[in-house]
Amino acid sequence: MITMNLDYARDVFPFVQKPSRYLGNEVNSIHKDLTGVKNRVALAFPDTYEVGMSHNGIRIIYHLLNEFEDVAAERVFLPWDDFETILRSKNALLATLESRTPVREFHILGISLLYELAASNIVLLLDLAGIPRRAGQRRREDPLVIAGGPVTFNVEPMAPFFDAVALGDGEELFPEVIKVHERWRETNAPREALLEMLEEIDGIYVPGRYVVEHEPDGEVKSFHHVSGHQEPVLARVLEDLNDSPHPTQPVIPYTQVVHDRVTLEVQRGCTRGCRFCHAGMVYRPVRDREPHKVLQLAEESLQNTGYEEISLSSLCIADYQPLKGLVPRMMERLAPMQTSISLPSLRVGAMSPGLLAQIARVRRTGFTLVPEAGSERLRNVINKVLTEADLKRNLQDILDTGWPGVKFYFMLGLPTENFEDLQEMADMLSSCMKMRSRKTGEPFRFINVSLSTFVPKPHTPFQWFPQNTKEEIKAKLDFIKRAVPDRRIKLHWSNPEHSFLEAVISKGDRRQADVIETAVDMGCKFDGWMEFFDYEKWMAAFETHDLDPEWYAYRDIPEDASLPWDHLDCGVTKEYQLADWKRSLREVTIGDCRYEACGQCGILDKYKGIKYHYEKPMPEMNSPLPVINAPSQAGKMIQAADLPPGKDVAPAEPVELAIAKARPEAQRPRQRRRKSAARESGPVPVGFEDAHDDNPGLAEEQPDAPVRKFRFIYEKSGDLRFLSHLEILRTFIRAIQRAGYRLEHSRGFNPHPKIVFSHALPVGVESRAEVVDFSLLEGNGKIRLRDLFKNLKRELPRGLRPRSGWRIEGKVPSSANALSAATYEISLFRKDLDSPETPDSQVRTIIEAFMDEKSIEITREHKGKIKHFDARPSIMRFSLESSADAVIRLHLTVRYGDGVKPKVTEILARCFGLSPEACLRARIQKISVQWRAGASRATEYAV
Repeated sequence: MITMNLDYARDVFPFVQKPSRYLGNEVNSIHKDLTGVKNRVALAFPDTYEVGMSHNGIRIIYHLLNEFEDVAAERVFLPWDDFETILRSKNALLATLESRTPVREFHILGISLLYELAASNIVLLLDLAGIPRRAGQRRREDPLVIAGGPVTFNVEPMAPFFDAVALGDGEELFPEVIKVHERWRETNAPREALLEMLEEIDGIYVPGRYVVEHEPDGEVKSFHHVSGHQEPVLARVLEDLNDSPHPTQPVIPYTQVVHDRVTLEVQRGCTRGCRFCHAGMVYRPVRDREPHKVLQLAEESLQNTGYEEISLSSLCIADYQPLKGLVPRMMERLAPMQTSISLPSLRVGAMSPGLLAQIARVRRTGFTLVPEAGSERLRNVINKVLTEADLKRNLQDILDTGWPGVKFYFMLGLPTENFEDLQEMADMLSSCMKMRSRKTGEPFRFINVSLSTFVPKPHTPFQWFPQNTKEEIKAKLDFIKRAVPDRRIKLHWSNPEHSFLEAVISKGDRRQADVIETAVDMGCKFDGWMEFFDYEKWMAAFETHDLDPEWYAYRDIPEDASLPWDHLDCGVTKEYQLADWKRSLREVTIGDCRYEACGQCGILDKYKGIKYHYEKPMPEMNSPLPVINAPSQAGKMIQAADLPPGKDVAPAEPVELAIAKARPEAQRPRQRRRKSAARESGPVPVGFEDAHDDNPGLAEEQPDAPVRKFRFIYEKSGDLRFLSHLEILRTFIRAIQRAGYRLEHSRGFNPHPKIVFSHALPVGVESRAEVVDFSLLEGNGKIRLRDLFKNLKRELPRGLRPRSGWRIEGKVPSSANALSAATYEISLFRKDLDSPETPDSQVRTIIEAFMDEKSIEITREHKGKIKHFDARPSIMRFSLESSADAVIRLHLTVRYGDGVKPKVTEILARCFGLSPEACLRARIQKISVQWRAGASRATEYAV
């Protein structure tokens, strides 16, 4: 096995933002000997680690494949700009996280396509991996490059970059692809034979074996297989969601990712029939996970991760019928652990407040409503059944319940939208701002409004509709800004040029592959991020290939025209989509076919084995389940209460509002004043907008219980020396949770765990003497220190090993105030000195002269501001301890105190005149600390 000639600890981690993105040794990550398996699979997400690790699909496939003994699946994400520069300068290849093996040495490269603007990142990823861009250019030994995800239902603009495309649910398809690839490798057949074998798998599309022809005006003329047949490729569907291998030991990132929590899919698909919604079409039919299975997976996932939040995931969580009985039962154990349940994707009309009466508090201050359109007429066009009266009633209830503000999501440019619709939106926002609580007379303190440009999507009833031009969208934005003058109403909007490019690729054809390659060669990448998006370069790339991007986005497609994605079948018929498009023009709505008449979309005809309606029984009374992390008492496991009985009736009321109504008045959210002003928000990858603003998590106040305080000394070593202070805090909290202990939390509206660390250690500095204090609740008997030490050592990752610990009592200074000084050992490379031949005597002379200075001024830049301070009072001792041919070893003792404390690297730079790069290459380790008098009184001690 050939590996990359790149030392990450020396060449990468010191010089990149967030080195924790690239460590690859996270808790629950899976490491196999690649020489001992038959099949090596690299799972790629063409975006940053933070975005990719939030995608539930890659988590599912990663753990599914690694359950096979003869398969090793490893992860790879697109590196940020700084790491890409290092790869290119070192002539190194993009590698996986787990083994740092070049991606091109794997048998299969699976790439997730979640949004169209990842197109440039696909090409960049292949370039960095050293894999030929085009499928037709690859040799027998190159990896099979296969795509999956929702964008595959019009993969044509990117089709030439993929050997194969998996349509539908990856749990069904990927294991079969691996078996076929293994069988092919056992032969001497050419790569073309592999593609023929893959086509025998239901749901696999091989773009290279299809021929497309275009009319002179650009419309698709014909699309057929090389054999002559014209049958579309039907997506593969998992018949029973209970068979989906949800990972209960997901990889736990060190850094904060977009969705930093357990994500548990309880339902896949949606039949609400919103005409703009791509996911609502391509993820049909609806499949539910049994509530007993949800409880089991939730328990195991929280035990194995230590997360403080679990999200019940669905396209519309309120449509999961067991939710009203499931949430209270989960909260019986989660709430005392200060673990919250997040319920995203809520609609107006969710559940009964009586079934959530035991939930005592809501963590966040914002309340989200998603009307999508500004007028009731336009909501009928898009089939978003929500009346003005319902919306006003909910707003009044929200205000009466004590919420300080509300957030709205709207789309601009929907079919048939006019300025009267926009005026109705503005009037509704203004009247909302004038509303008063019927209890306190208080108004809303703030209203946040998110305005996104509508993008017509393939396989939806709006696929024939032209997108509004950029000028039309800008005019509508200007109108709304004039119509909503109240500065308490904060407007956010997407960049119209960004949405335009998304529409171009979304409705694109295979000719765009040349454009995408040219755009990448011009420097386009990370087009979902404002830092990189370059509209002018994209337009130049289209001009280079004589393609008009406006033709793709703005043309009104004839009903009888062939569409570039007609050969890719999501199960919903084109006839149904066209009929619904015509219904939208008549402002005719249709109901949810789970509760009303079947809309004849075609799904039931194509997937006969799917149980479409939810028919599984609710858990019965007297069917106990073990509580999470509950220790046994007298040899018996504590049991949770049973789900309460009740009718499956969902009143027109959001779940968070029902919860808030059920709370005691004293526990309702405090009103907070916030400044607000209109601004343009930078784009993020589609599907991750405002990810941190999901509807509130639900949690109760912690119970009263004895509290014991502990102080531990731990080491920070190896690759984990590149974790930041906040990342270490997050890692400790989750390790304590996994070990089965309960941190005490502060009281109040937004509780936080009581854990305090000593002074933050700079990223890249090792330590044998880091200190942390934390308080634990003794809800199940006295905590034995030695057990705590052993259990915490087991759960912390290697590199954060506890060295000693003791219990502390009474009022003692916290770890942040208990230390008076710290001593560091520094290994400095001679080659980084101005004169590598400098003798030890001269090094000592330099240090002595440095220490003789009365004032040592250091300049530091932070957030664009320049600071000057005197470091001399902080430096207690500085000496040369030993030296070798290549390395000089120094000892430095720095005093803790008031004011700005110098970093070790700043002292080195000031003393020896080192460059920033040389300082980062120095190996620095904190070897001891000095305690202040009375810092702690140990009553027990563990080592």
